Amino acid sequence: MGASSKTGSQQEETRIFVSYAREDTKWLDKSNPHNLIPYLVESLRRHNVTFWFDKELKGGDVFERHIGKEIDNSQIALLIVSQYFINSEFIENKEMPRIAERARQGKMIVVPVLVEPCDWNDYPFLADRQMVPGPQPLIDYTESEAEWAKVRFQILDGLKAQVKRMSTDTQTTHVQPTTQKEKKITHPSSNPKETSSKVPPPLPQGASAEAKRYRLAADNDDAIAQFNLGVLYEKGQGVAQDYAKAAHFYRKAADQELASAQLNLGVLYDDGEGVVKNHAEAARWYRKAADQGNADAQCRLGLAFSIGWGVNKDKTEAAKWYRKAADQGHAEAQYELGSYYDLGIGVEKDKAEAAKWYRKAADQGNDRAIEWLKDETALGRLKSWAFWNLPRLS
Repeated sequence: MGASSKTGSQQEETRIFVSYAREDTKWLDKSNPHNLIPYLVESLRRHNVTFWFDKELKGGDVFERHIGKEIDNSQIALLIVSQYFINSEFIENKEMPRIAERARQGKMIVVPVLVEPCDWNDYPFLADRQMVPGPQPLIDYTESEAEWAKVRFQILDGLKAQVKRMSTDTQTTHVQPTTQKEKKITHPSSNPKETSSKVPPPLPQGASAEAKRYRLAADNDDAIAQFNLGVLYEKGQGVAQDYAKAAHFYRKAADQELASAQLNLGVLYDDGEGVVKNHAEAARWYRKAADQGNADAQCRLGLAFSIGWGVNKDKTEAAKWYRKAADQGHAEAQYELGSYYDLGIGVEKDKAEAAKWYRKAADQGNDRAIEWLKDETALGRLKSWAFWNLPRLS
């Protein structure tokens, strides 16, 4: 079946082929609170994106021809990777060879999403590719609604970057093949002295296989790979820790409108790691990510307006951004919004509304919200004791 999300006539249509095993239909089921594909379809409906998938995978020549036609007409292949996917003979023998060939020709971008643990490192064509948004399977995030919302947005964020890359490439020729040699790309910088546009030297021999996969894709302008490589450099995982290189790759991905990279680049500017500390530049990148719906960036932008870091202090504006993040389940933003209602900062004072947001934050383990509830409970008990035990005036 097809799922279309189109508006406007100016933007070139992008078609996404979804490859999955029938045992994994829960990720395509809208009634499942942890669905993925329906969320992506709805979220990309204004970007002239059409998804194609079929819930009834059956054998037969007619079906095979239909699958082949859809692959040939698509510019992005979204792979729902699980052990069922790995075990599927139809996917391995019919779908993947065609997808791999189109990717080799530079006609298709492949986006593999690891939904459950499996031995994908031994699977042909996947072994040298990066999982989106990373190597941790999606099922690990389903225990926490906040974590699930965050990781699902990261996938959307990455897919939007690929859609933009595809539409940009189609205006010239086609997608660049993954075998293309490294090319030098210069991105504008507010302070060109801080990060060089020159591509960093090759990874050292001791770099992890994961870092090498990311670097290969990053050199071909893959925004998700650039972001993930930035994370590795920032944390020193698989490569020597290097904040300047982290900033370099975050900037490349941020310039491609990847919200997660815009957020992380903003954090580096706030902390002065790998770049010259600049709160105004941090706020600028937070705003870009926040406008795309990134809850962490919305919360940080709220903090910036609250204390006047890089922007004019504005408690009303701070409350607005805290609410946007809080509505997405961001625990820290929920606590801050609760405190604003508690004290009447940027909003009208409302103890009931404050208690609501404190409880939401506490339910997610926010320590400050938990302490507030303890204090409120203790105060309530004290008031109750005083009512029944203190002498009354006659």
